[in-house]
Amino acid sequence: MKRIYITLLCALAVVPALAMASCSESPEQTAAKADSTSSKSGILSTLISSATSGSTLTNIVEDVIGKNKMTAESLIGTWNYAEPGVAFTSESLLATAGGEVAATTCKDKLASCYSQLGITASNTSFTFKDDGTFSAKIKGTKCSGKYTFDEDSQTITLKILINITGYTKKDAAGMSLLFDESKILTILQTLGKVSGSSAISAITSLASNYDGLQVGFDLSKDSSDTTVDDATTDSE
Repeated sequence: MKRIYITLLCALAVVPALAMASCSESPEQTAAKADSTSSKSGILSTLISSATSGSTLTNIVEDVIGKNKMTAESLIGTWNYAEPGVAFTSESLLATAGGEVAATTCKDKLASCYSQLGITASNTSFTFKDDGTFSAKIKGTKCSGKYTFDEDSQTITLKILINITGYTKKDAAGMSLLFDESKILTILQTLGKVSGSSAISAITSLASNYDGLQVGFDLSKDSSDTTVDDATTDSE
């Protein structure tokens, strides 16, 4: 009973103080405080809404593959291998802080596999022409064929004896050419003539451990190639 009584006394003491503080404020101060409260409430509401909406996860996925877009013009030219390419399309993984750590881990493991296979910047490249044809070297083994590229979905299909569909991803250093596990193995085994290697088994094992893993090549534009610059100048 004492606790209830003390609580009531405290409450009665606080109410006049609040009333006095309110009365001492000018109408302008009161309005400004109300606007500030409303603004903060609106920002908080927006953040909560964004964090819980499915579209946020979708945007994260699009940022990995397809948000930073290549164009048909910027694709034209010769692209040399720089390092392994890795990206995820799994919403559950991208939504966690471990997403970047997993990507780094996968890239390091893939780099070891590519090194064992003998893939280097000097023997692995892709050249895309504006007539819809391409040529490539995978570990020095040459191949050529046709290709199609969809700017909206960022999908690219290499047409040789079979169709191999992957994704492009634009970045500051150039672009990534990415494929799921079965497609990258087809490229390495069919185009690169690699078979029976422990590195191939390691790539298969790596892909099976991560949902939505896309692997391939981070590529840099050949320094002597000015195709994109010329195309950009003409379009302007």
